Amino acid sequence: MTQRYTFSKELRLKSKVDINILFENGHSCYHYPIVFKYILSESAQAFPKVVFVCPKRKFKHATVRNLIRRRMKEAYRLHWQELVQQSALHIMMIYSDSKVNQYDVIKRGILAGLHEINKNTQT
Repeated sequence: MTQRYTFSKELRLKSKVDINILFENGHSCYHYPIVFKYILSESAQAFPKVVFVCPKRKFKHATVRNLIRRRMKEAYRLHWQELVQQSALHIMMIYSDSKVNQYDVIKRGILAGLHEINKNTQT
């Protein structure tokens, strides 16, 4: 049986309250071109929740922001199950470069960030 790599609604962080708590109390790390903010939450969920951010200040056109977010989601979708073992984890990925990078560059940054988050939340 093949494994399905989906990014369903249950995996998305949508609550404004949780996002504000993440900004105020979350830990952060940086792996080019993405800034990661993460926090262990108190909820009893079975999987990590994530939100992807691409700032309007750096990219004026919505199509470019959507392209960057789509690349970030794709890299996360394919690799989150093998990297993130913490279930009650909230992650925010903020694209910080001022130019549009290729998928491989974004994927490398996401993989390195997820490895660091995994390492930091284990201890």
